[in-house]
Amino acid sequence: MMLHGQWQNRTSKLDRFEPYLDQRIAKGCTNVSRLHHELQERGARDYVRPLRAGRRAVGSSPPIARPPSPRQATGWIMRHPDHLRENDRQHLKTLPARSPEPTAAAGHVRTFATIVTNREGSRLRHWIADVTPPMNL
Repeated sequence: MMLHGQWQNRTSKLDRFEPYLDQRIAKGCTNVSRLHHELQERGARDYVRPLRAGRRAVGSSPPIARPPSPRQATGWIMRHPDHLRENDRQHLKTLPARSPEPTAAAGHVRTFATIVTNREGSRLRHWIADVTPPMNL
């Protein structure tokens, strides 16, 4: 497999060319321009051309949105909801569909912010108990 990381399980229109690319790289061809040209000769012309708005083929679906990075998600969670841009607010709403943990973290952060902002120190012990995982002994 040529790609590693968060995108490795996604299918691509270029998957059918992977054996060819593996073979060429094994033979020592690492010139990206040359490999690109060879792929175009083998019918990958429509796949390797950069997709730009307005240049997408008629009837083709838009590119899949990349999931938010941990830094982006943390930024959305840490900001006061009133200070989020509408676009970021919408992204924050989609986090539960991806994983329940960010939603729980957002709730804990909001509760802590309320405790601090309203100077409700008496609620702090309860909050700590809620966010601390049980110890397995």
